[in-house]
Amino acid sequence: MDSWIRIFLIVHQLLIQGYMNDNRYCKEAVQTVKTVSSCPTSKEQWDKAASKKKCWEKALKQNCTILDNFVYHCVINGYGNTTLEVCAPKRIILGHCAEFNEVGGVIQDQQLSPCSDVFPKCDHFYWSSEAFKYEDCYKLVEANEITTTLTTVKHVLSNETIGGIIKG
Repeated sequence: MDSWIRIFLIVHQLLIQGYMNDNRYCKEAVQTVKTVSSCPTSKEQWDKAASKKKCWEKALKQNCTILDNFVYHCVINGYGNTTLEVCAPKRIILGHCAEFNEVGGVIQDQQLSPCSDVFPKCDHFYWSSEAFKYEDCYKLVEANEITTTLTTVKHVLSNETIGGIIKG
């Protein structure tokens, strides 16, 4: 019985998100974006960071969503290569890591990062404002940094090798 109630509440929230258009561009959210070296991975750390960000003050000056939904987030960006702190309308995330899309000005599912039992581990649905529970999503940034570094090294080495062959 509890699972039916939970499913009903999720469907209800998704309908509200759609009808109220909470997934529209939110200028006030974009104005609060700050790149950070890491995100909180516990409720205590999250609450401390949220307190410093003071999203409740910014909530009074926005018209993207109802007051209580404009909250602190720390999520990956749309490219998966950095972590961001942002005050934005919370959303239900379905089976992916959460991201803040700066161009779209919205918290949304990171489509390139579906949840799995292996990596990244995250629930099939959760509030974006609880992203701290899914540390694997933050590790995607580290994995992206390693891939970018390796690609750069390969590019430099191949250019040096080709240059050496042409010069030699």
